Amino acid sequence: MVGWQSSRQWDARTAYMVNTGLLPAHRGQGLYTRLLPPVLAALGARGYALVRSHHHATNNAVLVPKLRAGFRVQGLQVDDHGVMAVLIFSFEGLYREYMDVRSGLKRPAGEVARALGLEEP
Repeated sequence: MVGWQSSRQWDARTAYMVNTGLLPAHRGQGLYTRLLPPVLAALGARGYALVRSHHHATNNAVLVPKLRAGFRVQGLQVDDHGVMAVLIFSFEGLYREYMDVRSGLKRPAGEVARALGLEEP
């Protein structure tokens, strides 16, 4: 065994990646980056439109691979665990575009701009 991954249903359309861990001897080798695509594929195959996760805001070992895999930062929350980054992955292209606009990564364009009642630049 090199590690584990656990996910559960958050709501009707969202899976929640609860916990993933790699044993110390297997960290730093890109395994987490390689684990994400099959986990996301399995959750998508189960019909989830979104995948949510929470991580310490300084946990770059998880945040960087997830952002590269297409997760978007939805916000920060402070709770008993400390300052947590809330990440969302969307299998739906339009929703992903909304997330990019909402977070300031992109200007509204195309269908998103029309849905928001904005003229395309």
